[in-house]
Amino acid sequence: MNLVVKKLEHFFAFTVVPYFRDKPSPVSLNYFDLSTILILLFLSFFTRFWLIFNPQEPVAYEINYMNKVFFSQKNDFYQELNDFYPEKRHHPLSSLIIALFGALSDFNVSNIYFHVPNSDEKVPQNQSNFENDNFIDGNYISFRVLMCLFSSFVPTLLYIAMRFASFNRIASFMSATMLIFDTSLICDGRFANPNSFFSFFSTLSLCFMTHWFSLFRNNQKWKKHMLFTSLSIGFAVSVKTTAYSLLFVLFFHEIIYLFIEFDCKLNKAFFKATLKRFTILTIPTIVVHISIWILYLSFLQNSQELNKNWYNFHSKEAQTADKLHNSIKISNLSPFNTFRLLLSLPSFVRKATHENKLMDNHSPSFPGPSNWIFMRKLDPALWEGTLRHIIFIGNFFVYIFAACGVFLAIFYTRNRKYFRSATFVVTYLFTYLSFLFGEDDEPASNYLLPLICGVACFGISMDMMLNSYVKGFIMVVYVSIAYLGYVEWSPIVFGEELSFYQFEKRMWRDGWS
Repeated sequence: MNLVVKKLEHFFAFTVVPYFRDKPSPVSLNYFDLSTILILLFLSFFTRFWLIFNPQEPVAYEINYMNKVFFSQKNDFYQELNDFYPEKRHHPLSSLIIALFGALSDFNVSNIYFHVPNSDEKVPQNQSNFENDNFIDGNYISFRVLMCLFSSFVPTLLYIAMRFASFNRIASFMSATMLIFDTSLICDGRFANPNSFFSFFSTLSLCFMTHWFSLFRNNQKWKKHMLFTSLSIGFAVSVKTTAYSLLFVLFFHEIIYLFIEFDCKLNKAFFKATLKRFTILTIPTIVVHISIWILYLSFLQNSQELNKNWYNFHSKEAQTADKLHNSIKISNLSPFNTFRLLLSLPSFVRKATHENKLMDNHSPSFPGPSNWIFMRKLDPALWEGTLRHIIFIGNFFVYIFAACGVFLAIFYTRNRKYFRSATFVVTYLFTYLSFLFGEDDEPASNYLLPLICGVACFGISMDMMLNSYVKGFIMVVYVSIAYLGYVEWSPIVFGEELSFYQFEKRMWRDGWS
């Protein structure tokens, strides 16, 4: 056993540790960075809000989340959760934000006709569950404004994260601009998809993470930013549980640095310190996640028998739901009932997710993780009209750049900045692999966080491989290529009118049609 430990110590000390011995170099953003951020925000807002009125009716995701506002305004426990759980990885923060926005904007849902399916009726993924003719006041545009607002900050946050990691302004600007011209992020940020919240909070977590990694260790400032980083991940997790993979990025980073602090020895003190650090990092994230769950459920207090029947639980699941519903009533939020709530919550989430899987909410036409990296297949159309389509299609050139960036960032080791690229590489690997070993029918929108990290890796690899005289020219070339991809595929995302020939010319891959 001692021989195995010695060999492991020797392996890590000579293969991993040398890349992580570089001293921290805290970065402060200056006026030049501020000017760059303003330019990125302008470009991002322009591409997200362009033709925001197309189409002039709600699309599939918007229908789901207008339902959510409707049920939230009624404080309806069973209907809200039924509408909530088809997106099985989505957690309550997106619902809270949407419901709050609906309340603040005086969103009127009284004229919506909801189509309530029978228990044996299957509704196609892209079909309305209410008649669009009854929704003529245009309030659905406010949902697009909300989503575009969150989505517009993602490229800028990536620029800030890369700058905190001490990467060149040119490389950071190039990566952020590629995200601005990526059509899948634009589509995701327009049509009431909670992934726009997930992309925002995850990229915000990357900013906190890279800034924390850049600080000198084990002082008060470092500990304070460690707390902020863990809390920010808690908000991302409250939108989508995939964000727990960001915690593993922190664990990976801390294991290596603790290994260095303990002189490359895998002894008892090292494992004790590692367990303590993992606990400190995990607790704030879990506290935020549970707190948002309790806040979300505490608003849903009405229990109409008709709605409970419509939720169509089996008897065992219904008992779990009833216990949970009784626990969350504000009048019953005693310490004992709060404890009951925490005990009931995981069971209810698991059973509700299983029930929705039985109801066949996942479409077999989704491409799945194996097809995401090179866009071999596309998601079903979100909306179709006469000579108009809205399809979740990415900028193929940006996807290729992201894949190449990850490959180069992993294997190009001859640079002192190599260890700083590990944050984005490891985030890409953990988030993508969390889906790759899951189900085969996942929508391509789940690839957006790995795509963001992949684009960052491309800028990082250019920063590490090229000298300062070449970087500016290379940035112009690659950003121009990304812009050409934006011009090519944005009409399909914006729902512009295209002839059959124009549409088929853009859908040139076999798996896209």
